[in-house]
Order: sequence, then structure tokens, then C-alpha cells
Amino acid sequence: MTLTVMTVVALLIAGGPAQATVPGPTDADPARIGVAATAAAAPITTATVVGRGYGHGRGLGQYGAYGYATTYGWTYQQILAHYFGGTGLGRPAVAAANLTVRLTAMDGGDVRVTSGAPFVVGGKYAFAAGVSAVLRYSASGVLTVYRGGKGCATTATARLGTATDISIRSTVAAPGNDISKMLTVCKHGRGTNYRGSLRFVYSDGTLAGRRLVNSVTMTDYLKSVVPSEMPSYWADAANGRGRQAVQAQAVAARTYAAAQHRYTYARTCDTVSCQVYKGAAVTGVSTEDARTTAAVAATAGIAVCRANVPVNAEFSASTGGWTAGGDFPAVADLGDATAINPYRSWTVKAAVAGLGPQYGVGTLTGVAVASTDGHGRARTVRLTGSAGTTTISADQFRLAFGLRSTVFSITATA
Repeated sequence: MTLTVMTVVALLIAGGPAQATVPGPTDADPARIGVAATAAAAPITTATVVGRGYGHGRGLGQYGAYGYATTYGWTYQQILAHYFGGTGLGRPAVAAANLTVRLTAMDGGDVRVTSGAPFVVGGKYAFAAGVSAVLRYSASGVLTVYRGGKGCATTATARLGTATDISIRSTVAAPGNDISKMLTVCKHGRGTNYRGSLRFVYSDGTLAGRRLVNSVTMTDYLKSVVPSEMPSYWADAANGRGRQAVQAQAVAARTYAAAQHRYTYARTCDTVSCQVYKGAAVTGVSTEDARTTAAVAATAGIAVCRANVPVNAEFSASTGGWTAGGDFPAVADLGDATAINPYRSWTVKAAVAGLGPQYGVGTLTGVAVASTDGHGRARTVRLTGSAGTTTISADQFRLAFGLRSTVFSITATA
């Protein structure tokens, strides 16, 4: 879904200051006497960028939610009402419906699946516990099923037959929290365990269009998503008041998922482009946590809505003190100042000289924030050079230098 508390980004940037002038007219140059001298600005090579926040700043701020819960004693309902102005909480049916999730790591390739329990592929090919199924696609648009050996490491296969849409279902109706009985998707000899069922499809009739989709209940999906997007231990903070922040995250994640319609074959995906979903376990180690699972249960079925329709409930790590507006009114974020927030202030040295040629202004001689939203969030950046002046969006500038947010000021130097 975007940059969150659990997302780690490396910033690769360097920096420095300057300016210069040329001598004015002198008696030795009669033709220039009385003519104002024109300063020739020195080239800019670096800029010091001082900023606040991490992420797009739209909707809920995760550190802000933590601050409001632990410092101000807010409930999750108060937190959500603050960040998502003009909405209310509802229980729309879609917030409790099953989700289909594109497992992006499996795009465009064959699929190997195994389980510690018996499972069935394509409704007719039975596999014993521990045996693997290999699913392949041919250029003619046919999906072929092979029987493999034990677990994820083996490569031996025997052809069983074909299908046009391959479902993979465990014969155990409710494996509960027993990871070994869940379906395991193999990648590079390692396995990721998934609750629910799987489906192997070809989205556009080509080899590149192969997709593996996990069908899972909203609750089981959120058991993985919430601890991937917000630290579970926040629930323990301030004698348990941190639970309110985690419950606000659970509702926001449920709402965001319920509002998704990404593809014809799946509602959402499993990466930061949607929400981070890691399945139930990776190499046998659970991705879930009892504290976030409790937050999901405590808010079961609840979503942020307008007219009982889930909104696009975005969230990011830190708003920098004000949200960015957009679908929801921009509001002050006092909770963002919580002492645990490492993004309350940051400084980056940016090597900006290349912006001049890139944006057609020649040798860069100046760079500065040109406009803001009135709350410190930059909207545009002005570039001045030997060949003219232009403005670019603050997001373009942010992406060029890996900045954490658009809440920044710039000091240019030679």
C-alpha cells in the first residue's frame, strides 16, 4: 500500500552550499559606468534538505495513531474519525467477505505446491500429504498438472493431466493454526504457508500472464497484514493503551482491502503497492502475532465508510505533523510528535547538479521550494539554471533523491 512503519528504504544521497558575483563597472571601463552589474550565479551541486515525516501523508498516520492512543488516551474510533474526516464506521458485507490476493512472487512462472495434509488439484487430482504438485502452462493455453516428490526441494515429476483453471484445495476443512496442514507454495526450495485455497490462472493467455491467487477470509488475511504494517508490540505500550492504535490499523487495513478492485482475477496483491501480505508463515515461522490477531478480532467486520461503502483508507508511517488531505480533510497530527517517531525530523544531502540538464534549465544555479500546502508540505520545487527556470512537483523531487516525504525545505549550495 505505500511507505509504512514496517517498510525500510535506503537513502542514497550526498551534499553542500554557495554563490558568486562578477565585478561591477569601473573607471577603466567607461562604457559600463552607471550600468548595474548583473550577478552571475554559481552552479549548484548539492542541497541540504530538512524534512519531517515518512510516506505520502494521506489518511491515517501510524506514528500519530500511536501518539494519540498512548499520550492522549484516544480510542480507535476517535483516531479513525480524526484522520478520515467525513466518514463513519459501518459493517458492510464486503468487509467480511473472502479476498483474492495476487501472490506476485509467483508471477510468470510454474508453481509447486505441497502440504502436510492431503490436497486436491483441479478438483480431480489427489495428492497425499507431503507430496508436491507442479503446475505448468503451455503456449496453447492449457494448464498441466504433474506429481512431484516430497516437499519443496525435489524436482521429479510425472504428468497427470490438464485443466483450464487449476484450483488447489486442502482436504482439511479447517487446519486452524497448524502451519503444517496449510497449503505451502514453494519458491527456490523454500515454502510459504497460506490459509485458504489457491488458484493458478493465466491472466492474458501468455506465459508472462501466469498468476497464482490466494483465496482467503478477510480475518485470516488481516492476521498477516496488520503485523506486517504496524509493530505488534505497540499494543503493549502505555499499559495497553497502544492497543487502540493497533485496532485503528486493523480497521484501516480491512477498509483498504474491502475497497480494492485491482484485477479481473484478484481483488488485491501482496506487496506494499497494495498491503504487505506474507501468508501465515514463511519456512515454518509464523508471520502472525497474538496481539494483532486480537485487534483484528476486536474490530471484526468494521470498516471506515461513506454511506456504508468502504473508503480508500490509505495510511503511512508519519505525516510530519499534518496530513496531506486528498480524499479526506487535511488535519493537524499532534500524535505524530510521539517520542518514538524516528521521522519527526531528518536531513539529507542531495546531489542536485543533474537536475539542470534533466529538466532543460542548463547548469543549475538555484533550487528551492516554490509552493506549499500551507502546512509545510511542499507542492512544487523551482529549478533555476543558466538556460532558464522551471518548476517540478515535490513528488518528482522526493523520488529523485529518495526523500521520506514532501514535508521539507531546501538550502542549495555550491
